Amino acid sequence: MEKYFANTLKEIRKIKGITQAEMAEDLGVSAGYIGVLEQGRSLPSYPFMLKVVVKYKPDANMFFGIGKDES
Repeated sequence: MEKYFANTLKEIRKIKGITQAEMAEDLGVSAGYIGVLEQGRSLPSYPFMLKVVVKYKPDANMFFGIGKDES
C-alpha cells in the first residue's frame, strides 16, 4: 500500500499545483510528514487518509492501487 499511497498523494499535490508545505498546512501536519509519506517510508493513519479524501476528493481506490495498471 505504501507505494500506491505515496504515488497518489504526490499526484494529488502536483495536480493541485501545491507544495508539500502547502499541503501540510491544508491537512494540519508537517511538511516533513508529507515528504515521508510521498517517499513511501511510512503508512498514513486512517484519519489522515480521510482528511486527504475530504479535502482533495481523489478516487480513494487509487490509494490501494485499485483500477491502476501495476506494470
